[in-house]
Amino acid sequence: MEFLILVVEDDPDQLAIRSMLLRQHGFSVVEAGTAESALILAERQKPQCIVLDLRLPTAKDGLRLLSELKLADPQRQVYVFTGARFPASTALSELDACDGVFQKGTSILPMVDALTRLRHQMELNSYTPSA
Repeated sequence: MEFLILVVEDDPDQLAIRSMLLRQHGFSVVEAGTAESALILAERQKPQCIVLDLRLPTAKDGLRLLSELKLADPQRQVYVFTGARFPASTALSELDACDGVFQKGTSILPMVDALTRLRHQMELNSYTPSA
């Protein structure tokens, strides 16, 4: 089973870089530049995981997309990239639906590690996205 990641980012340069780095680490990637195209690709391609920029172009847009993606398939893993710096005491209730939050401008390795573990877990469990 192919482990496919949908990368959602409205900045074309960041989309290309993030996708390239994931491919270099052995992941299959499909790209979306808007929330609308992300929803279409998620339905058509059935990725096992989605990595999305929180601001598409606003955080409200990213949170709405996160909600719609999880509603369509609650088991699908969705990770969020954000440039926002959240204080440790801040409750991230809006991000409760996501499966992980990664900071932009830091190493991609923590995300690669999380995705590698997820891929391995899904291979063991034979997860298939909802039809």
